[in-house]
Amino acid sequence: MVGKSRRHQREMSLFISPTALKTVITAHPGDLDRIFAGFSRMRAISYVAYTDLLLDFLIRVDIPKWKSLSEKTCLDIIRVLSKKRIEITERLADLVEIGKLRVYVPDRTIHTKLYFLECVDFVRVIQTSANLTDTAQKDRKQINYAWYLDLPHDDVTLNQLIKDYEVHRKGCSLFMEDLRELTGLNQETERRQIIEAWLRGNVQEDRDNEIKQLFHELSKCLIDAASPGEQTVAVLRLHDSLKARKKFERI
Repeated sequence: MVGKSRRHQREMSLFISPTALKTVITAHPGDLDRIFAGFSRMRAISYVAYTDLLLDFLIRVDIPKWKSLSEKTCLDIIRVLSKKRIEITERLADLVEIGKLRVYVPDRTIHTKLYFLECVDFVRVIQTSANLTDTAQKDRKQINYAWYLDLPHDDVTLNQLIKDYEVHRKGCSLFMEDLRELTGLNQETERRQIIEAWLRGNVQEDRDNEIKQLFHELSKCLIDAASPGEQTVAVLRLHDSLKARKKFERI
């Protein structure tokens, strides 16, 4: 009973005046921007589809400091970056180095979409169904819903919501931290060369792991064969990269 009582007390402490809660339906491009604009710092939990969309959003809403917790893995993001103009990776690296951007990547899937936007007088907390994707930001056919609260910095409800955000951040790795260290240690080497080597190295490591996984699957198919005399057919999905496929075929 004591445990239930404490839990009940915590739930009750989050109840606020209904008039403090505001809602918005985002059905057109720019609808979400209007409740994001005018703040100096943001902490976010969201699915980010493309890095160039992330940069576009940063420029559009003009938030000087941003911490984002994105569902995609580090290798997923690097794989996408390796196929885009090197300037996009350079711009992201610039933002990371000057402390404007921090991207935390979780070790498991997170579906939460939660945003904390800070200014001098208050913190805006936004809970929404919208991700930071091109579809959610620009598609006129998609409708999303959001509620938000403007709370004082010392508010009890805000303190609890921030604790919930920190629970989400446990087990996350900081994206581009290794690149920041590389550029700091190799100041005599041209920065673009370091970034290109960082992209190539991570993508190659990813391909090698993919090839190891393919051989593991192939071995399992052979071991699981019904009988020694029976013909076994193994179906494997090869990597999208032509180079990785040819490497697997050669081996």
